[in-house]
Amino acid sequence: MAMMQKTIQGLVLLFSCSILGGQADGMEFRCPGPSYVTGPQGPQGVQGPTGPAGPPGLEGPEGKMGPVGPAGPPGDPCKETQPIIFSATRTTGMEILFGVPHTVTFDVVTANEGLAFHGPSGTFTCSQDGYYFFSFSARKYQQVRADLTVNGRPAVSDVGSEGG
Repeated sequence: MAMMQKTIQGLVLLFSCSILGGQADGMEFRCPGPSYVTGPQGPQGVQGPTGPAGPPGLEGPEGKMGPVGPAGPPGDPCKETQPIIFSATRTTGMEILFGVPHTVTFDVVTANEGLAFHGPSGTFTCSQDGYYFFSFSARKYQQVRADLTVNGRPAVSDVGSEGG
């Protein structure tokens, strides 16, 4: 393989060629093209146009909490309320036709602070505005649906079936 080198305005071109002929005076070269060897770095060029925006980066860490703000205006005066608490139990089973609405009544009322619950009718009557929390549990042998009604309209429903 023969190598030729030529310099053109500071750029060095190397030609790598294969010898096809066998005699020195009749050599034929086949050259695939120049291989470039870089010279010293030139000056920086002119800045090109701005490219498209890239994808968003990763979310950074949460920042520090800011300073405490000014105090707000005074709230409305609290009105004193009477606690309302009740707990009731039904000690006997109930025969209810599936799909027919029926109010569950309670024969044992163990707590009734504020006197808002009436066990024999299964009715709780709010005596004051506020937020109320209700919780219940039941044993079931078939599918059961329980509705908490407010003014005769279902507000919350829960459906359960045996084993689930």
